[in-house]
Amino acid sequence: MNSPRSGPVNVVVATAFGMTDIHLLQGIDGADVTFRPELLGPGGNAPATREGEAQWRRTDEQQAQYAALLADAEVVIGLPDASVGGLAGLVRMAPKLRWVQGAPAGTGEFVRRAGLTAQELERVTITSGAGLYSAPLAEWAILGLLTFVKDVP
Repeated sequence: MNSPRSGPVNVVVATAFGMTDIHLLQGIDGADVTFRPELLGPGGNAPATREGEAQWRRTDEQQAQYAALLADAEVVIGLPDASVGGLAGLVRMAPKLRWVQGAPAGTGEFVRRAGLTAQELERVTITSGAGLYSAPLAEWAILGLLTFVKDVP
């Protein structure tokens, strides 16, 4: 039987989030939420994940701070450095980690390619945001079609 928790759940947000959403997360009773956007890069997630940001890198001090945050996490929102290696490294360096919430629908592919062991997959639940952006993407597609049909410049 699990013993009762002695403190709040340590949650690290490792992806771009609006401050309104961060404040909502921080208002959850029993959660200690950490969000350090300066450690995530200009795009809010990772070095070299977006065009024009390939030159951004954490300093050695920033990398040490980021690694320390992740190593102590129980819940991580986002995939560290938006990479397979970031996910694998997170699971292996964070012994208290129990849940990773990936934002992209392709999170399952990250998990498959990360080469996690059966024991690691049993210890850590990894979920995705599949379907999260379905409505906005459908609206965008319809807007694009209407733009062409109505000959909008």
